[in-house]
Amino acid sequence: MKSTAMSFTKSTLIAAAVVATSLVAFQPADAEAKVQFNFVISTAPVGPGPGVGPGPGHVAPAPHRLSCKTVRHILRNKYGFYKIKAFDCKGKSYWYFAKYQGQGFKVKVSSFNGKIIRQIPI
Repeated sequence: MKSTAMSFTKSTLIAAAVVATSLVAFQPADAEAKVQFNFVISTAPVGPGPGVGPGPGHVAPAPHRLSCKTVRHILRNKYGFYKIKAFDCKGKSYWYFAKYQGQGFKVKVSSFNGKIIRQIPI
């Protein structure tokens, strides 16, 4: 029984040695990197020339409007207004009642960028 176990171990070691030597013998050759760069220098103008527009019937996309709530946050955080109440949030500009340093104002704000267009003391 011992001889069978011993021979199994020896044969396993011999097989492992054969596999290890064959792995060393069949290693891939060094890889060679081939890199190619193509540079194109052009003096031709890019895009349409002056006076060339998008064509007849073209309608430019409408700019994105900010929400009434977002503009209220801008009035509070950027400009320092408080007790802000919206009373007209339609169109290109929004109107708010707001206080600044204890004084009440009617404030007109752009609905596209949140900039104050006009403020009227109440």
